Amino acid sequence: MSLGRAGRSKLGTGALAALTRTRTLWFAAGGLSALALLLYLVPTSVATADLPPAESSLAQTSGSRATDPESSLAFDAIVERNIFSPDRAPPPSRYVPPGGSAPAETTPVRGAPAPVRLFGIAVGPDGAVALIDADPDIPGAEIYRLGDMVRDARVSDITDSTVVLAGPAGQSVLRLPDSNRGTP
Repeated sequence: MSLGRAGRSKLGTGALAALTRTRTLWFAAGGLSALALLLYLVPTSVATADLPPAESSLAQTSGSRATDPESSLAFDAIVERNIFSPDRAPPPSRYVPPGGSAPAETTPVRGAPAPVRLFGIAVGPDGAVALIDADPDIPGAEIYRLGDMVRDARVSDITDSTVVLAGPAGQSVLRLPDSNRGTP
């Protein structure tokens, strides 16, 4: 459809631009559709290497294991044990993979005991108490009062920021860690 000089003058320049834009979009859509149809119909050649069959090796091995009676017994032993049971105990001997060597027996070396740490002090109507982490067998800190034993030392004094322990090696003073907080 061609507009002559008279037709162009009746349509404004904005309408003419819109008409041109619409035609361009229709031609682009038709061209892309023709390209898509051409790509769909034309066979593509893909270079194929010598690939193994599409079956996965995992599927092959799991299928053969399911039919192997010896492996089935090993799985049954695993299923029968409850690995989350609280009554579970370690095995009598450590597992050694085929062709491996057993690890050398080692005895745990006990070093110096962990240091005694003061975590906090509270003063109340019943006296002062200290929150001290002294026993490595008990997780966290415990509450101690005057006269209580902390390892081999006795709590002899509790102030607002220190605890004094008196033991065979003499007195030791535990101090609260410095606080970066401002005073109220």
